[in-house]
Amino acid sequence: MKTLGKYTFFYKDWVANFHQSEFVHHTPFGPSPEDVVCYTSEQAYQLDKARYFRDMEMADLILHTKDPQTCLLLGNRVRNFDAKSWDKVKSPTMRLAVREKYEGNVFLANKLVMLVSDGITLVEASLTDTYWGIGMNLDDPDIGDPAKWKGKNELGNILTRVANDIAYKLVNGK
Repeated sequence: MKTLGKYTFFYKDWVANFHQSEFVHHTPFGPSPEDVVCYTSEQAYQLDKARYFRDMEMADLILHTKDPQTCLLLGNRVRNFDAKSWDKVKSPTMRLAVREKYEGNVFLANKLVMLVSDGITLVEASLTDTYWGIGMNLDDPDIGDPAKWKGKNELGNILTRVANDIAYKLVNGK
């Protein structure tokens, strides 16, 4: 992790989707919604992708592996995948997985809230991801300039939003 001004950049840290933290995930897709145990937010996200496209065989494989890299690879093989359709639901799907992960682990939730205190925005410094990350790595000399980012930072924005929502609930008792 690296903090520059009002941004904290991460990649493969404890806030990343591959970090293990068991939680109950309510998967809204498939033949019927259900609660399942997931070990990473990546697993929950890829499971939902498979269930969204009704690839229950792939969903079962994803559900029964704890390795997030394997979950990602399996999710990339989902049958009947349609990018336009998935684009409409992928961010809310990720937001649900991330929220459940942190709400299911008080220690990580408190750590996340502390990380974004003082108006910090989390930023995924992934060189290869321009949707979830910024398309730059931690060592890029321009990383501190949002105008030079090559990506949307959707994951960082989701994590920041989830942290702020948790902080609000803690303060207001809701």
